[in-house]
Amino acid sequence: MRLMLALIAGSFLACQNQSPSEDKGDPLSGSFVIETDPSFFPMATVLSETYEGLYPLVNIRIDTIGKGNPYQRLLNKEVRMVLTAMKLNTNDSVALTQRGVFPRVSHFYNDALVFITKRGTDTLKQVSFTIRHESCFEFNGMIKPIAMRTDRIESENNAYLKELVDDSCMSGWKCVNTPNQVIDEAATDENQVGMVSWNYLCERKSKRVKDILTRVSIIPCRDSLSNLVFPSQSTIVAGEYPLIRPVYMVTSEPFAGPATGFAAWVASSEGQRVIRLFGAAPVRVPPREIQIEN
Repeated sequence: MRLMLALIAGSFLACQNQSPSEDKGDPLSGSFVIETDPSFFPMATVLSETYEGLYPLVNIRIDTIGKGNPYQRLLNKEVRMVLTAMKLNTNDSVALTQRGVFPRVSHFYNDALVFITKRGTDTLKQVSFTIRHESCFEFNGMIKPIAMRTDRIESENNAYLKELVDDSCMSGWKCVNTPNQVIDEAATDENQVGMVSWNYLCERKSKRVKDILTRVSIIPCRDSLSNLVFPSQSTIVAGEYPLIRPVYMVTSEPFAGPATGFAAWVASSEGQRVIRLFGAAPVRVPPREIQIEN
């Protein structure tokens, strides 16, 4: 009996001394942190909440505070996943490998950048944008000068723009802290244009998105044939809308833990279906399920 009590006490003390970070969990239980740019916060939220509803023993925390190179955040042991539109380059891959971190990168959906302005009866019909030959945006149907709004200067939205347009075209743009601030400022003046990620506006059944769309209009692109092309699942998948970027899911677990299970689910037909129902453009379109009743 004394031996049994001693074993129980020893086991209890061992559990007390075990650090929470040592609890690796398994694919269907445990906790981990997803680091993401604020651009992809709505997508990260809907996927994590759906997964936690399916597997209640999994706890996911989303962190949007990190700045700089998203892949370097994998050096933090709590961060087992990063969502980013930036590709893993050779230098980052070598640097992480030398630190014992082996990232696994998966392209899981396609995002787009959208321009918005204050909703108005005339604005909705007339305003459009084109990309000029010198890689600048031109907004048709707006009174000049136009005030541009984007989120924080080190965001992935702005990193994408720097690769697309000349620096001189962005010299007059104003950066605010969050995408929600961009939306609020764009909704105040018909001569302001805000730029946000499509996943802030694509969930049309969401009360939040419905409220946003009562205040702002999405500015379509005018193509070479003068057709107005709005961002949508179909125009993003077909590549008809121009401001498109792939988004990657990067995991770094050296074992089969909760981040690994979550990544496998997102890549599955079920996870891709959630992305499609959200209104975004999944990489792999799930098969349609048709039920025939006699």
